Amino acid sequence: SGNNTITFAADNTTLTASGATTFCQGGNVTLTSSSSNGNLWSSNSTAQSTIINTSGNYTVTVSDANGCKATSSATTVTVNSLPTINISGDSSICTGDFTTITATGGISYSWSNGANTDTTTVNPTSTTIYTVTVTNANGCSASKNDTVTVSTTPTATITVNGDTAFCIGSSTTILN
Repeated sequence: SGNNTITFAADNTTLTASGATTFCQGGNVTLTSSSSNGNLWSSNSTAQSTIINTSGNYTVTVSDANGCKATSSATTVTVNSLPTINISGDSSICTGDFTTITATGGISYSWSNGANTDTTTVNPTSTTIYTVTVTNANGCSASKNDTVTVSTTPTATITVNGDTAFCIGSSTTILN
């Protein structure tokens, strides 16, 4: 008699990704098993599809009705971190003053006032919120706001209690 090869459903287990398996924090990818049942993912899900939002190597093991098991090849998911943005500079100025605000945490910067460097000099006439979007080396972006508060410059006045014209040796009183 000849050799008979029996192929069980579990022997051809594959998984597919719904999109890119490298993405920025906050994103995800759906991995789907080639089998509609008998699935056990390395993430402990038993559904045909599983949503992945953390880095790792993911596999699915499929068991068929005959008790045979097969594990798919691993799919590597990489989740890149968002930039950590720090903003520095004078956030409280007087009317007419300029201030320079600086952002750190990335390789490219885009400010709401149109500046495209890590530093922007502003001269707001009233309290203004500036937003910077920072992109890091992984291509991930995040935004942060900085409020520059503008205080009105006080008006100085002088009151004279007495004559404003007087002889040498005489005096008058000035009040402020």
